[in-house]
Amino acid sequence: MLRTPAGRYTGRVTAGGARLTDPVHVTLVNRSTGQFRVVALRGGDLSVLRGLAPGSYRLTVPGTGRRLGATFRLPPIRAGKPTSAGRVDLVRRGGTLRGTVVDAGTGLPLGGVSVTIMDKYGHPFETVTTSASGTFDVGGSIPDADNPVTLRLEARNPVDDVRYARRDVTGLQVRAGSASDLGTVALNRQ
Repeated sequence: MLRTPAGRYTGRVTAGGARLTDPVHVTLVNRSTGQFRVVALRGGDLSVLRGLAPGSYRLTVPGTGRRLGATFRLPPIRAGKPTSAGRVDLVRRGGTLRGTVVDAGTGLPLGGVSVTIMDKYGHPFETVTTSASGTFDVGGSIPDADNPVTLRLEARNPVDDVRYARRDVTGLQVRAGSASDLGTVALNRQ
């Protein structure tokens, strides 16, 4: 029989002060015992962190949207009482890459091209589609430690009945909080 009543947290995780729209899986670690839980937060609501032994905890939140992940020290849990963690905010913006995709032969912008940013291990991190004017803005939650990154451009469907060869742009650097403009990136016709 448990003699010490469990505690719980209240509060919210936000990204740049904005409410989280997608579920985020966070890791809660008891700082003295090392026991941990991985929990899905919906809307950033910390009230799902309940049934906790008294003590100090560390909360690790992954990057989401255009914000980098972070680890936070939460206030100690008191036996049988709710403990407010307040608002835990992901404040650091990740780096982004932007540019314009064009046809190498005509120089005309290509809309609908898939642009994927991949970390240094080749894992896809985020994919966007170019606008009608060929512009893209991709990245935002890749840490500096994942440099260099690769940008994969792929017209998956013919554009105006023309097929284009996939192109990988390698050795790119992203820096937290800044946007790197790649200028014009051309795709060759197949």
